[in-house]
Amino acid sequence: MSQRFGPILVFFVLCIAADCSAAGPASKAGKGARETPPLTTPEQALADITIPSGFRVSLFASEPVIRQPIGLATDSRGRLWVAENNTYSDARTNFDLSK
Repeated sequence: MSQRFGPILVFFVLCIAADCSAAGPASKAGKGARETPPLTTPEQALADITIPSGFRVSLFASEPVIRQPIGLATDSRGRLWVAENNTYSDARTNFDLSK
């Protein structure tokens, strides 16, 4: 690196560091960011469902029985099939480009 750009680079890095530390964690989300709503239990979610008369809703599976569902389907017998992707966030399993 030339001596001409060295001080400019140091100044630039210090400005970014000062800006990040002054911003604090609340500013990192952005101006229009919303807070994450509190998580509900499966029982609370079931109680909040509004259904037309003549229908019923039942809770038959929730975490930890089903984890990371990515797809649902029913068959001709009315059974519900759930596709899970349990290793989605495991980078070593899913994103190993050496294989």
